[in-house]
Amino acid sequence: MFGYYRDVTATDECERYLEQIHKPYWIVWDFEKKRLIKRLNMVSNTKYIIPQVLIVDCDQSNWKINEEGEGCVDFLSKELLNSFLDDEDMTVDQITSEYCRFKARHMAYRVIPN
Repeated sequence: MFGYYRDVTATDECERYLEQIHKPYWIVWDFEKKRLIKRLNMVSNTKYIIPQVLIVDCDQSNWKINEEGEGCVDFLSKELLNSFLDDEDMTVDQITSEYCRFKARHMAYRVIPN
């Protein structure tokens, strides 16, 4: 698993509650482990709460998590993860390459005198 988000947008308390139950999603490998996909935590468009993500490793010690319990692995950002999800043909090697380019653009360099 690479990330967990809810994206709750409703302002009404009742609607916010429903979104918190039905909108959470995980960012995980697809079945073939070839690309990242967004997988809803619960089956959508049903009257029932039916989980559809099996968590086998709940260690999130290397994740960046906000106060609401949302976040992702410490070497990625939500923006970068979403850019991967938008491209259905992106391979593991391309994800790694894109991540390296992203990090290089956002790194701060400091000159250390002799």
